Amino acid sequence: MRKIKKLLILSLTFLVITLLATPLVSAVPGAEKNNDKFQYFELICSGVGSETYDKTWLSPPDSEIPNVFHGRGGGWLTGDVVELTVGDETFDTDTDPYSVDYATTFDIEVFRNNDGSINKYNLRLADVVTVYYEDEAVGTLVLKITSVVEFTDGAPSGYRGTVMGYGTDALKGVHISAVDLGGIPPPMYMRVGTITGWPEQITNS
Repeated sequence: MRKIKKLLILSLTFLVITLLATPLVSAVPGAEKNNDKFQYFELICSGVGSETYDKTWLSPPDSEIPNVFHGRGGGWLTGDVVELTVGDETFDTDTDPYSVDYATTFDIEVFRNNDGSINKYNLRLADVVTVYYEDEAVGTLVLKITSVVEFTDGAPSGYRGTVMGYGTDALKGVHISAVDLGGIPPPMYMRVGTITGWPEQITNS
């Protein structure tokens, strides 16, 4: 009988401790279950390529006028504008208590005609949007972007791009499907689509 009472007391003690700890766990940004509804997604950012790359090469390598320039790990100089919209709420670098920061790297292929004029660009970008609670990073959105810039008579004449994204840490479970609208005009860039799994408690409302 004494053993049964001890087990019962231990069980009740554990249950009380668990119940008391639950509000503390839920208070952590991103701790609650993500929602599964579709919401409007928009990322507006500014910046310009630094024309520095981790690696470059030409194809064909021995030609006087190479047909393709390849650049990997392109550097990016981020501008002053970073705005992330989820549903009807917009976060930027100064919003409170949640704010965002943005960085990107890119790979590029520049295709040239036989006369040396540009035919098109192939771009593959990796955007990383970091979400902060006050000064603490709580998670990131990683956007994988594939875009094509077409040229006519040496000038850009067309642009199309697709965006697939996911979240990490407190944003794990977030999924993004969007289009890359390119420059509006440069150096402003825009990705627009839908997002699911955004934690409802990450809000400045």
